[in-house]
Amino acid sequence: MDLQHLRAFITLYRAGSVTLAAEELHITQPAMSRTLRAIEAQVGYVLFERSRAGLTPTAPAAHLFESVAPHFDALAERLADSDGSGAPSMPVFIFGPAKIFPRLLEAVLHQQDVPALRIEFAHDDVTVAALIDGRADIGI
Repeated sequence: MDLQHLRAFITLYRAGSVTLAAEELHITQPAMSRTLRAIEAQVGYVLFERSRAGLTPTAPAAHLFESVAPHFDALAERLADSDGSGAPSMPVFIFGPAKIFPRLLEAVLHQQDVPALRIEFAHDDVTVAALIDGRADIGI
């Protein structure tokens, strides 16, 4: 799942509505519906039960959200412009397993104002230790 799909999923989860999520992401409702179908095809399971009242996350969607939203929010916060210049002032340190980084880098490199990144491949214990002692900003 690329970062745009991840952002769409998190927005859908929080909004509880395709229409509200589409408005928040400044896209049309049909485009948001297509994106949701594409995300579900990628992950291989239904993320939301749809009704007139909106979207209700399935158990797998809740698990996915709980697993990725804190990391996505931390990345968004870390990349947020602190001085109005559009460029982050410090590099972002990311620790995690090597298999996720090709997709992360592909998505990041397509963005404007890419921050300086320092990436280290590590196993779970090393990643957790780096987060605890402050060597890493984000652990995946």
